Amino acid sequence: MNDTKEVFDLLKGNVVPALGCTDPITPALAAAMAYSLVKGPLAGIRLTVSNDVYKNAHGVILPGTKEAGLPFAVMFGITAGNPKKGLMLLEDYTEQQIGEARQLLQQVPISITVDPHKGEVYVNITVTTANGSATVVFDGHHENPVFIEKDGQTLLDHPPEVRTGYGNRLAFFDDCSIGKLYDFANNAMAEDLEFLRQGIEMNKKVAEAGKEGHLGISTGFLLSKIFSLNVCKHPYFKVKSQSSAAGDARMGGGTLPVMSVFGSGNQGVVIFNGLSALKEEYNVSDETLLKALCMSCLIAGYSNRLLEAGTPFCDCAIVAAVSLAGGLSYMLGGDKLAVEKASQMTLQTLAGILCDGAKPNCAQKISLGVGVAVENAQMSLEMQGDIPKDGILGSSFGETVKNMARIGSRVRTMVEGDIVQILKNKESDSCCC
Repeated sequence: MNDTKEVFDLLKGNVVPALGCTDPITPALAAAMAYSLVKGPLAGIRLTVSNDVYKNAHGVILPGTKEAGLPFAVMFGITAGNPKKGLMLLEDYTEQQIGEARQLLQQVPISITVDPHKGEVYVNITVTTANGSATVVFDGHHENPVFIEKDGQTLLDHPPEVRTGYGNRLAFFDDCSIGKLYDFANNAMAEDLEFLRQGIEMNKKVAEAGKEGHLGISTGFLLSKIFSLNVCKHPYFKVKSQSSAAGDARMGGGTLPVMSVFGSGNQGVVIFNGLSALKEEYNVSDETLLKALCMSCLIAGYSNRLLEAGTPFCDCAIVAAVSLAGGLSYMLGGDKLAVEKASQMTLQTLAGILCDGAKPNCAQKISLGVGVAVENAQMSLEMQGDIPKDGILGSSFGETVKNMARIGSRVRTMVEGDIVQILKNKESDSCCC
């Protein structure tokens, strides 16, 4: 892999801070962008989203609030969002702005349509005020809009061929393999990976906030308590509680930013907390940790590219865990074959876990995935010979991911509409109470 600068640019562009779950944050960002063009008394809002955005924005708590759902995310973006900050737009919110967002929910009509034919990331919002109307569209990427219009005048319009995955440049991974990613991470200079260090401290702080036990459903806090009561001191248990505590904070309304990895905050908290926690236990050097983080982040990008249009499967229990397993195997001294084994076994073990929307109890799925990742990473170092190519396992990690993507594309059409309808029914039941 000779394109060193391209890989570093890819990592630096996709390992970035984010505040809150990206799926409700993107509609908030779109609303803030549109409103900034036509500021004034609100008259109405029209929002169209994909199945994925709808289900992943339905149950997750917005930062600093106890509110969930697309309507509040949009209003919060308008009252508190700074569109110039991208995914960090809600960083400087105030309690007054939270109150204003709640008031707007009662005063301003908002229509929400779910388009099942749109790709994984799709947000189309039109904000109308007394001063005019503006439309902002995100398609394929959480942070970069592809279309902006104000009062019928087009301000930005990226052609369809560049919309899918716009800004990610993930096509770089098309000709990759675990071996190539391993070579890049292993040969990288520690000073060139220093930018990853920010994510270690950032995501550790998020985990510590989750361990206080007042965010989400307190998975990390409760696991830590249970392990302590039962004198479970093995690093395995520390990693489970540390990573799931970060999930509690991120999905349960925490106000600290996380270092996200290829558009996923959950991938970020699992990778950074998992590897840094085990680094402390195994007395691994700082340089090895940075290279392991690089390995995990690259596996995450590779996996996301091969999954392409998304699957109905759980990202925080599968892709995050698979990426952690590969990086952990490397950190503990695994060679190319061991890293591939760890990633392969983790993917096969967890394949099939459905995503039923982003929400506080995603922390439980994080705990499950992290546990499997740690087990398989350690087994990969001891296992002799190759692993059997049973089930969806292919001759390589890439082939296995493609097999899962093939199944996922078929399952997705069958189950995602049902999940969205279940969530809509809950909203109807709530309104009737």
